[in-house]
Amino acid sequence: MGNPIILPSFAAGELAPSMYGRVDLAKYHVGAALLRNYFVDYRGGASSRTGTSFVGQCKDSTQPNRLIPFQFNTQQTYALVFGAGSQYYSATVTGNSYDSPSGQIIVEVTSTSGLTSGERVVIAGTLTAGTGGGARPTFDGTYSVTVIDSTHLLLQGSTYVKPWVSGGTATASGGSLRFVTNGGYVLEIGTAITGISQANPGVVSDPGHGYSNGDLVLLQGIVGMTQMNQRFGVVANVTTNTYTLTDMYGNPINTVAYSAYVSGGTAARVYTLTTPYDASDLALLKYTQSADVMTLVHPSYTPQTLTRSGNADWALAAITFQPASAPPASSTVNETETGTQYPNTVYSYQVTAVVNGVESLPTPPCTTAGIPALSQNVGAFNVVSWSSVTDATVYNIYRTQENLGTNPPAGALFGYIGSANPATTNTFNDDNILPDFTNCPPQAYDPFTVAGNPGCVCYYQQRQVFAGMSNAPEQMDFSKSGDFFNMDFSIPSKDDDNIEITIASQQVNAIEFMIPMQSLLVLTSSGAWAVSGGTSGAALTPSQVQALPQAYNGCSSYCPPIAINYDILYVQARGSIVRDLAYNFYVNLYTGTDITMMSNHLFFGHQILEWAYAEEPFKLIWCVREDGILLSLTYLKEQDVMAWAHHDTEGLFKSVCSVIEGEENVVYVIVERFIQGQYLQYIERFASRQLGGDPTIGLAANPSLAWCVDAGLQYPLNAPAATLTPVETDAIPIISAVNLIAGGQNYSTQTVINITDSTGTGGIISPVIVGGVITGADILEEGIGWTNPTLTVFDPTGAGSGAALQTILASPVTMNASAAVFGSTQVGDVVRINNGMGYVMSIPNPSQIVVNVVNALTGTWPASAGTWSVTTPAQTISGLDHLDGQTVSVLADGSVAPAQVVVNGAITLDRAYSSITVGLPFTCQLQSLYIDVQEQGGTIQSKRKTIPAVTVRVQDSRGVFAGPTFNTLIPIKERTTEAMGQPIQLFTGDQRVVLPANYNVPGQICVQVTDPLPSTILALIPEIVVGDN
Repeated sequence: MGNPIILPSFAAGELAPSMYGRVDLAKYHVGAALLRNYFVDYRGGASSRTGTSFVGQCKDSTQPNRLIPFQFNTQQTYALVFGAGSQYYSATVTGNSYDSPSGQIIVEVTSTSGLTSGERVVIAGTLTAGTGGGARPTFDGTYSVTVIDSTHLLLQGSTYVKPWVSGGTATASGGSLRFVTNGGYVLEIGTAITGISQANPGVVSDPGHGYSNGDLVLLQGIVGMTQMNQRFGVVANVTTNTYTLTDMYGNPINTVAYSAYVSGGTAARVYTLTTPYDASDLALLKYTQSADVMTLVHPSYTPQTLTRSGNADWALAAITFQPASAPPASSTVNETETGTQYPNTVYSYQVTAVVNGVESLPTPPCTTAGIPALSQNVGAFNVVSWSSVTDATVYNIYRTQENLGTNPPAGALFGYIGSANPATTNTFNDDNILPDFTNCPPQAYDPFTVAGNPGCVCYYQQRQVFAGMSNAPEQMDFSKSGDFFNMDFSIPSKDDDNIEITIASQQVNAIEFMIPMQSLLVLTSSGAWAVSGGTSGAALTPSQVQALPQAYNGCSSYCPPIAINYDILYVQARGSIVRDLAYNFYVNLYTGTDITMMSNHLFFGHQILEWAYAEEPFKLIWCVREDGILLSLTYLKEQDVMAWAHHDTEGLFKSVCSVIEGEENVVYVIVERFIQGQYLQYIERFASRQLGGDPTIGLAANPSLAWCVDAGLQYPLNAPAATLTPVETDAIPIISAVNLIAGGQNYSTQTVINITDSTGTGGIISPVIVGGVITGADILEEGIGWTNPTLTVFDPTGAGSGAALQTILASPVTMNASAAVFGSTQVGDVVRINNGMGYVMSIPNPSQIVVNVVNALTGTWPASAGTWSVTTPAQTISGLDHLDGQTVSVLADGSVAPAQVVVNGAITLDRAYSSITVGLPFTCQLQSLYIDVQEQGGTIQSKRKTIPAVTVRVQDSRGVFAGPTFNTLIPIKERTTEAMGQPIQLFTGDQRVVLPANYNVPGQICVQVTDPLPSTILALIPEIVVGDN
C-alpha cells in the first residue's frame, strides 16, 4: 500500500498549464488540470453539470438569435428570444437628392407605405454617375431612415454622392420576439381541432383557427392520433378551416401510418411579436427594466419600450421623449383694461399641468393686446383661463416681465406667478404679480435628435440614464426625476431637470455600460468612471454632478457588468479577460483584479460574447465563448472562491440568460445542433440539480430525478387534480401471487405446498394440478410478516417431481384521494408519493387505491395535487422529432437503459418504464494536477511514481470511473444492498478503487462519467508509491 495523501477540494477550478509549476501557490493544491462538464461547488467539491431540456426551435436558425431575461417579479419571469423576422417592406429606388442642411442623402422610392421614421432600411443595387473611367460609387448599405413623405426617405448618417443613374431597391425586415417561461414557449389560447386526416401531408381540421402560413403551433390533447400530441408544427396550406403542418426540418408531416384520429385536441400558436431589430444587430441590444416595462436601446435604432400586460399580451413601442403629463390643450387671457397709464403694455402667459407630481410642457403663449399697465393702474388685472387636463392636481401659471408701454422682447423668459387647483372653469387672476424668474416653465428637449440613438441605458436615483449615443459616444443624459422619458429642462435649471454631461478624457471613452452602485459606475471602451453628486449619497442635479476616473481597463461592448454584493464583474475590452471591481475606502476608488489569470488557457485567443449570473443554488456565472464552448465561474469572494471550468455539448452554445423560477436561478441557452443534415438552433433549459433526499433522516437522493442529458425530454408523470393521503408508510408483506417456474410431472392430488420463512406465518397455498403437472397455485391465506419465503412442493405418493414455484410479496397500503380520479385501467400503474414508490394493486372505488409499496414512504401526510403522480409505464416514447437520427441516452426509473437511435421522432425501450428521461449524452471528466508532496529530500515532482489505489470521496453519485489516465479507467462498484430490479441508489461516502500499475511522473488521477447519471467529487485520496529514490 502506498502513502495516502488527500486532494481536499477543487475550489481553484481548472488551472492553466502555465500554472503547473506554481506549487508555491495555495490555490495549486485545490485546483484541477481538467474540469470538463464539471463545475466547482462553492463548498469545495466538483459537481457534474445538469443536462438541458428542449424548449423549442428558434424561428430562424440561419440567423443569430439572442436570449434576454425579463423579470416582473419572482413568480413572473421570462426568457425573451430575439431573432430574425420577415421582410415587411420593399420598394424600388427611383432617384436620390441632397439634403442641404445635413448633407445626407434623400432617396426617392416608389412608396414609403409601411415604414415609420427610425426603422432600418437596406439599400442595395444602386449605382451612381462615375467620374472619368473609375469605378461607379454606390450608396448601398443599411440606414435608419426618416420618412419625409409618401415617396422620399432621408438616410440618416449618409453622405451625399453623385446623382443616382440606375438600379436599386429599398427593403426592411423586422425581427421576431418570442417568450419562454417555466421551460416552455408562451402560447396563445388554443383552438379546437375537430379532425386530422391520415394522409401525406395530414390535414388538420380546425374551424376558424385564424392562423397564417409560417405560424408555429403546439398540438396536444388529441385522442386516437396520439403521435401528434406535444408536437410543434409550422402551419402551411392555410384555408379558413384547415391547414397542414411541416416539421422543424421543413418536411410535411405525414400521418398515413399514424393511428386514426378519434376526438379532441387543441392547437395553440406560439405567441410572437415583430421587432425592428435585424438579427445581425442583436449582439449590441442593451436593456434595463422597471417593473413590467423594459427599455431597449441600440445605436442604430430608436429606443423602444417592451411592456407586459399579461402572459400573452406584450407591446413594443418607440419611445417619445416628452413629459408623462400633457399640457392644457389651450389657454387664453382676457384683460380688464382698467386705467389709462401706459396703454400699450403687452403681457404673455403660459400654463402647465401637474399630474402625479410631473409638470407638463407649457401651453403656447397666450398674449394680451396692448393694454394699460397693471402696475400703473389701480384695480387692473388680467384673467388667464385654460382647458382641463385629466388627473391634474394643480396648474402652474407663468408670465413675462412687465415692459411698460411695449411688447416683451423676443425670447423673453416666463416666470412663475402662481398656481390654481382644478375647477369646473380654470381661471387665474393676475393683478400685477411679480414673476419669479428662478422658477420657469420646462422647455422641451430631445437630446437624441442631434446626438443620435443611445447605446446603453440604466436607472439611477429615480432617473433613467441614456448614454453612448451614436454621434456622441461619451455623452450621458439623465431624465427628469421620476419621469423616465422626460428630458425637459428649465432656465435657470431646477434640481429635477434633465442632466447632460460628457465624459472628457484624453481619448474617446465610448460608454458601453452603466451600473448603479454607491455612485453610478460608467464602464467605457477604455476605462471606468464614477459619476456622483460630489459627496457620498448626494443627489445628482444639473449643478451638482461630477465624473471621476476609476480604472483604465476598458469594457466589452457585449457583456453587461454583473453586480455581486459589493463587487462588479465585467468583461474587459476585446473579451478575453474578466475583472472585478470593488470600492476601496482607503483610496476612495473602485479597484479590481484580473480573475482569469489562474485559468488563462480558457481565454487566450478567445472571446466571451455573453454571460449570465445564476446565484442560486450554486453561485455560478455562465459564459458563452465565441467558439461555442460554455464556461462556468463559481464566484464567492468572501470565501476566496473564483473557479473556472468548461462545458461542451453535441453542438455549440450561442446565447445564455438566467431568470428566477421557483427557488432557483434557472439558466436558458440557445444551442446550435447538427440534426438531419441541418444546423438548427434550439432553446434549452438547464435542469434542476435537486435530487431529493435528506441525510438528516437517512433518506437517499432519488436517481430517477437526475437529468443528465442535453436537449432532453421527460415522459410526463400523470399528476391528478386531487390530494392523496396514504394511511401508512408501508405495510407488513403478504404473499400476493405465486410465480410458476416449472410444473414438473406425475404429481398426485394429495400434493401440497409448504412455506418456509424465518418471520412469516399463516400462509396457505394450494397447487392446481392438471394431468400430473402443476399449472398454477391458489393463495388461500396470504399470511403476514414475510421476509423471504420459499415454497417446497411435497407429494406424499413420491411420484411427483421437478416443480418449482416462487412467492411474490406485496406491501399493500390504502391511499385515499380527495376526488374521484382513478379508473379501472390504472391497475399496475406506478404511484410516486412522499419520497416513496409503489404499484397500484386494486381500485376499490374512484377515490381510493391500494398500492403495493416497494420503496417506503417517509410520511403519511396528505400530498397535494402536483406533488404525487400515478403513471402508466410506457415502452415507446414519441415527441423526439428534434433529435431524429441521433443516438440518445436514457435514464428509466433511475436505471440506465440501453442507448437508442431516434427514428421518426420515437424510440422503443427494452421494457416499459414510468419515469423516463431521454436526450443527447455528454461526458464529464475531472483530472487532478501533478501531485505535489514535499519530502525530506525535496519535492517528488520530477520522480516517477505509481498510484496502486485511490479513494474517491463522492456525494450522490453513480457511474463513476477512476484511473491514472482516461484510457485506463476502472469502474467504481455500484450495486450494494439493492434488490434486483430496483435502481441502484446514489452513493455518498468513500469508494476505494484498485488501479493498474502505471509508473509516471505527473501522478494524476482521472475521473469520468459517461452514463446519464450525476456525480459530485468531494476529494481524491491517492495512495502514492514514489520511485527514483
